Amino acid sequence: MGQRPLTHPSRWPGIAGPRALATAALVGAPAPALAADPLPDLSVSFDRDPVAEVDNSGTTVGRYVYNNGDATATAVKVTLDLSKAAESVTASVPEWTDACKLDGTKVTCTIGVLQPGQVETLSPLSLVSKQGAKPGDAGSVTVTIAGAEDDQAPGMPR
Repeated sequence: MGQRPLTHPSRWPGIAGPRALATAALVGAPAPALAADPLPDLSVSFDRDPVAEVDNSGTTVGRYVYNNGDATATAVKVTLDLSKAAESVTASVPEWTDACKLDGTKVTCTIGVLQPGQVETLSPLSLVSKQGAKPGDAGSVTVTIAGAEDDQAPGMPR
């Protein structure tokens, strides 16, 4: 980013009158705003919020990816980190999808390109409690989305 202009004049002893005003006006004048390049604005949502209840029959969580920005996003990937989910929960993605892969405790979905305003539906994530699991908190899942370009509002919840 560019430098920010000084918004208040410094005080110099011994300088008075019009000369001081001219210096203050020169130093304190804001620079003209530069038009920012348009950026993508990526986000992820789920069909149930904030908690998916998991039991022995399982639950399926739908996932959606958005580009609400004014520019195309490329190399878009969504990662679900399941490492903080309880060991009593098993996750899976459908075998018929090439976009999402489960590797250990991470599900990575390769989206590729998202045009401005585009919404993409990802394959569902299935969560099942293992037999004998005790009722209660099953942990958490961390979701990240990233593309090759900077994001218009990085880290902003949607």
